Amino acid sequence: MDSKQPKVKEMWAFLQVWWSNFSWSHRLFLILQVVAGLWAFYLFIYLPNPGWAVAILAGVAAAMSIHGNMRGWQKAIWMILIGLLLVVELRSISKDRSDSDTRALGDRRAQDLAFKSVRDVQDADFKATADGLKTAISGIQSTLNMANTTLRQTQPRAVLRLDRWEFYPNFPSEIKANTSYQINYYFQNGGTGTATKVQKMARIYIGDADDKKAQIRLVRKFNIEWKQDNISKVPVIVPNTPLFDSLDRTFTDDEMKDFSLNKTIYILVRFEYSDETGRWRTDACNALQRGSTTIFVYVKHTCLTFENSRYAVKQWP
Repeated sequence: MDSKQPKVKEMWAFLQVWWSNFSWSHRLFLILQVVAGLWAFYLFIYLPNPGWAVAILAGVAAAMSIHGNMRGWQKAIWMILIGLLLVVELRSISKDRSDSDTRALGDRRAQDLAFKSVRDVQDADFKATADGLKTAISGIQSTLNMANTTLRQTQPRAVLRLDRWEFYPNFPSEIKANTSYQINYYFQNGGTGTATKVQKMARIYIGDADDKKAQIRLVRKFNIEWKQDNISKVPVIVPNTPLFDSLDRTFTDDEMKDFSLNKTIYILVRFEYSDETGRWRTDACNALQRGSTTIFVYVKHTCLTFENSRYAVKQWP
């Protein structure tokens, strides 16, 4: 302990000499530097609002400007204080902006929550209104559909049909090749509306009895002839008026070669016509019943194809 006391006394004596070499102004500015340094360090840790550090920096700069006869280390202290305060101000500005952004984000979230609650209420009201309108519209649509269905069902329409056909004046006792036969077919408009722009075609063929494949081949042949415009035209056919037409048919040698086996006579008829609802067609096909050795004139079989009553070619809007 005794060895350290002289060193402490020497240091204290040095400080007294060092302090005595300062004038009162240097002493005052030194105290000001110490106070300013402690304040700047405090502000560095506990950042103030923007502007405070700049104000203190301005005061430090003013004190530095009036501090005359400064030594180098004193200038260095002033510059360190100014730099420290500048850093404090920049950090304060950054923190203020970060806090502002955080507050703005919080305010926006609060506003979004408030608006969301309002929007949820509005959406619920709108959904309830929309559901009510949807129910009302659905009811109206259902009523309109029923009305349209009723209107379509009660609207006058034409329905052409084949009633019967026969050899005229009588069925021949024997079908021969290269002999002309007259066939009458009877039809009428069984609907409630007038048929207009009527096109019709009837054809007589020989084919295997009650054979669907044979009938399909006859239908293909008939459609080819239909496209060739081998049709007759009638301007108007009124409802419930029996009508008939005739066609002449001459069978060839090829057709009659195996007629006595299982062949029979077919008639295919097509009507195409218009009414108030659209353009329509009716296809009909039947054949004479075939026995093992003869044909039953008064018994007719409906075909397995080409049987379509009133199908649309084009419906009016």
